[in-house]
Amino acid sequence: MRILTHIGLWITATLFWGGCCGNQWAYDEANNTVEPVAPETRLLLRSGMSILSYPSGPWGYGISIVTQGEHAPNTKAFAISAPDTAGNPSDGFRIWGDARGEAFRPFTFHAPITVTEIRAQNKEVRWPDYVFSPTYKPMSLREIEAYARAYGHLPGLPSAQEVQEKGLPLVQTQAALLQKIEELTLHVIALQKQVDSLKALLSPRP
Repeated sequence: MRILTHIGLWITATLFWGGCCGNQWAYDEANNTVEPVAPETRLLLRSGMSILSYPSGPWGYGISIVTQGEHAPNTKAFAISAPDTAGNPSDGFRIWGDARGEAFRPFTFHAPITVTEIRAQNKEVRWPDYVFSPTYKPMSLREIEAYARAYGHLPGLPSAQEVQEKGLPLVQTQAALLQKIEELTLHVIALQKQVDSLKALLSPRP
């Protein structure tokens, strides 16, 4: 593995190797050496850093961090931090020793992602169980028709322009779609009751 440094970039990168005791290492860019300087678990680089890995075979590792022992679940195996408003380091992204990951700042993916399951939690979004409350009054079909003709989309859902400009908030949109499905269910139930009443009126009496 080779380490290439980019001269002129004054970036401090901190790599946490796990544990509470060990050596602090300082990289000397002029002499291209790394030397221990204090009893801590850090490698401090006062320059940019790139890592090139040349695997000897398939299915190897470019970088592997293994954290073992009883304290592994509570040890940050890898963390990226930035100063907070008070100037103190604040983790923006971390991977724990048991491979759990956490992100505290927005991530942007410029490619499709594949997941097995997504569990989104947004306590500010009210899940629409209230639709089936006896006191809930949904918009009438005529009101929905008038709104759709005027604005080109259903009430409570973002327009195509809003989605294009701001993106699609998944939790809010999922809740809004469920609200529309439940409101449609109420309308279908009401229509079914009307159909049943008409059938009863039109049915021949013995």
